[in-house]
Amino acid sequence: SWKSIEKKERASRVLPATLRQWVLEHQNRLWQVRESPNIKANPNKLIANLFVEKTIRRKLDKFDGELTKADLDKVTYLMLVTAFDKITDAGLKDVAKLQNLTELLLAVSKITDAGLKEVAKLQQLFDLFLGGTQTTDTGLQELAKL
Repeated sequence: SWKSIEKKERASRVLPATLRQWVLEHQNRLWQVRESPNIKANPNKLIANLFVEKTIRRKLDKFDGELTKADLDKVTYLMLVTAFDKITDAGLKDVAKLQNLTELLLAVSKITDAGLKEVAKLQQLFDLFLGGTQTTDTGLQELAKL
């Protein structure tokens, strides 16, 4: 099933008893993003979704200035968890701009089958987790193209 695509080398990692429990225990540390007065939602920016932008900035340790295509090319792993009201199918259009993304965790969010069409654009993706989303087997057929 495409619900959790795992590589064999990841099998050695210790997984928490439940993803939800782990997320609740670590959410403050995981998503603590330094606020900058310059980071505001703007549909004309390279990354329009504020939550996705903040997550990318945290990953890159770049809290000021504009994000560039070169910045996006550096992102190979992205974890968007406990984002139920912050990441939707529309937000995945921004995630699809991360063309070097190899690992993506989308847990506890409003992602549906429609959003998986954007995920299917990530040609380098080999590890995907969709726990706690609203996706179905029908939507997962979009990912068969990868």
